[in-house]
Amino acid sequence: MHVTVCHCHQRWIGPLSRTLDDQKDLRNQPHVLAASRRHSAMVRRYGTQHSITALRQSRHILTYWANAEKSAAAPILGTTLAAHIAAYADIVEVAWVLTGYTDRVRQPISATGAGWPSYLLRQINQRTGRLHGDPGPLQDWVNHQRLIAAI
Repeated sequence: MHVTVCHCHQRWIGPLSRTLDDQKDLRNQPHVLAASRRHSAMVRRYGTQHSITALRQSRHILTYWANAEKSAAAPILGTTLAAHIAAYADIVEVAWVLTGYTDRVRQPISATGAGWPSYLLRQINQRTGRLHGDPGPLQDWVNHQRLIAAI
């Protein structure tokens, strides 16, 4: 699940890579190589289960934005190996932001608590270089984290 890149050979060995021909060369895609390192760091820091959950939530949020922004060409909506590789860096960066703030957003609502979705949106836009405008899926994520904390 968490091994996506062979750094020694700089090849994609992650999801949808079933044969040697599927192992795409990443030498010209340093952002994918960096995302793989961040992915590994996330698993080491936050654990396997928390990382899997964050990656799934990240994919959900990015899919929402691609549909809401009517971005039919967004890689997150693609089903090919090339689309998966193209979306990977953004998926990891959003997941990194989510894992980094999970414990903080689970705290009881404070005066600054209402600003979490906008703050997270700014962090995600900064990390990904994108300009998503709708904090809606992040508000849903914050609400979900608070429900989990209340259980």
